[in-house]
Amino acid sequence: MPKFSRIVSVLTFATVACLLACTIAAADYSESFSFSGDRLTVANLIGGVVVKGGGDTFEVKVRVRGSDASTGIVTFDEESDALSIVFPTDKHKRYVYPEMESNRTSMSFNTSSDRGILSSLISAISGSDKIQVSRSGSGLQVWADLEITVPEGRSLVIENGVGSIAANNVTGDLILDGSSGSVTAIAIDGDLGVDTGSGDVLVEKIHGKLSVDTGSGDVEGFDLRVSRVLVDTGSGDVQLNQVETDALDIDTGSGDVIALDVVAENASIDTGSGDVKLSLVEMGDGKFVVDTGSGRIALLVPDNMSATVNADTGSGGIDYNLTGDVDVRHKERNELRLVVGGGSARVDLDTGSGGISLRNISGS
Repeated sequence: MPKFSRIVSVLTFATVACLLACTIAAADYSESFSFSGDRLTVANLIGGVVVKGGGDTFEVKVRVRGSDASTGIVTFDEESDALSIVFPTDKHKRYVYPEMESNRTSMSFNTSSDRGILSSLISAISGSDKIQVSRSGSGLQVWADLEITVPEGRSLVIENGVGSIAANNVTGDLILDGSSGSVTAIAIDGDLGVDTGSGDVLVEKIHGKLSVDTGSGDVEGFDLRVSRVLVDTGSGDVQLNQVETDALDIDTGSGDVIALDVVAENASIDTGSGDVKLSLVEMGDGKFVVDTGSGRIALLVPDNMSATVNADTGSGGIDYNLTGDVDVRHKERNELRLVVGGGSARVDLDTGSGGISLRNISGS
C-alpha cells in the first residue's frame, strides 16, 4: 500500500474512532438550575437523587444518562418553586434502568392512585396511568441523576419514581418521597419525612420531627433526637438505636421491631406479626403500648420506673423481674397486673401468640 494511502487509512480510522467516542460521550448531558425561594419541589421519574446542604440558593444539577440519552430526550418544566424532569411518556411507556434496586425486574406506576406532581405530570403527558420501568429488556434506556444543594433554613420536597435518594448534612426540612428505591438521610437538622413504596430506609443523626413510611422495606435509625418518631411499614423490620423523643410510634404489618437505648415520654409499637424488643433508658409518665398479633415481647425498663402494668398473651408465658416497690394485683400464666412505684405511667403489653418478658434494664 502506498504511503499516502496508509496515511489516509490511518486518518480515516482515527476520524471514525473519534466520531464514535464523541457520540458515546455526547449520550450523557447535563443541565443546571438555580432557585432563590424558601421552598422547592423537584419531581423526577427515573434516576438517583443526592441532596446536600450549602450555598445561598437551591442548586439543581441534572445529568441525563443511558444508551438512548440525547439532548432533548427529556425536557424540564421550571417554575419559581418547582422543577420537573419530563420524560417522553407520551411516546414511550417502557423504560430500562440498569441501576434499579428493586428485587423485581420491573415495576409500574399507577398514577390514577398516586398523588403529587410526578403522577400528575405522567398522566398529563402520557394520557395513561401506567408506565413500566425494568432493570433490563426492551424500552427506552434513559434516566436522570440529580444533585441538589439546599441552603440553610430552606425546605425541599423530592418526588422520585425509580431510584435511590440520599441526603446528607442538611439544615432544613426535607420530604423524600420515592416509589421504588432506598432512602438514606444522615445529619439532618430539621423535620424529615420519608415515604417509599418499596425500599430500605436508613436515618441517622436527625434533629426534628421524623416520619418514615414504607410499603415494603426495612427501616434503621440511629442517634435520633426528635420531638416525635413515626415509623410505618407494611412489611419490614424496624431497628432503632439511641432515640430521644416525646413520642415513639412504630407500626408494621409484618416484621420484627427492635428499639434500644430509648428515652421517651410515650411509646406505641404495633406489629401484625413479629417479635418486639423495647429498651427504655428513661420513661415518662405517659402511655407505653406494645401489641403484636404473633411474636415475643421483651420490655426493658429503668430501675426507677413508676407504672401500672397490664400484660396479656393468648399463648405464651409471662416472665418479670423488677426492682423496687412491686405490687402484684393479678397473676396467671397468660395475664399479669402489677403496679411499680407510684404507678404514674401506663404500660400495656399484648401478644396473640408469644411470651412476654419484663425486666429492669440494669439486669438485662
